[in-house]
Amino acid sequence: MKKLYITLLTGLFCASFSTNSFSYERYALDKVLMTKKCATSYQTCDLKRADLRGRKLNKLYARRAKMSGAQLQYANLRGADLRHAHLDFANLAGADLTNADLRGAYLHDANLSGAIFKGALLDKANLRKVDARDAHFKNAKIRKANLNHGDFRDADFTGVNMRRTKQHGSNFRGAVFKGTRQHQIHQPHNTLFDPSKKRVHVPVHVRLVHAIHRQKQ
Repeated sequence: MKKLYITLLTGLFCASFSTNSFSYERYALDKVLMTKKCATSYQTCDLKRADLRGRKLNKLYARRAKMSGAQLQYANLRGADLRHAHLDFANLAGADLTNADLRGAYLHDANLSGAIFKGALLDKANLRKVDARDAHFKNAKIRKANLNHGDFRDADFTGVNMRRTKQHGSNFRGAVFKGTRQHQIHQPHNTLFDPSKKRVHVPVHVRLVHAIHRQKQ
């Protein structure tokens, strides 16, 4: 009789979650995070496509974490250690990554629109094909990062260290580069900048490349 009572209670509990798939997913994830395997670190957890929307994950230790395709919209990841983490195809729209360590992280094809990366470390990170419209990179370090074919329209790069970054095919229309060292904006011929706004200084050899490209057209 006792076993039957427990079974019925379990069934009712699960049924209540089945009516709301979102709640059930959150409950299932919580069960994973409460296990001993994830108690001290997300490093050993498989969080691919996990729903972490709006979570308070500040100072999270998730070095080399498997978070491909994770839903992290508006999550609090301030000061998180995400070195070499796999965040490709993840949705980080509106997430707060202030002072987060993302050195060597894989963020290609991720949605970073409106995300905050103030003071974040993105050295050698892979930001290829990201959607980073309206993202805030103020005072971030993005040295040697791959920004190829990214959408950075209206993003804020104030005071950013962009030394030796790859920028081919990227869209920087409306982006702000105040305080960014001019020689770090390579501006190759297939990188878009907003002609309606005041441009940063363009080196002579780059202007020649632009002129040759226009002639070919």
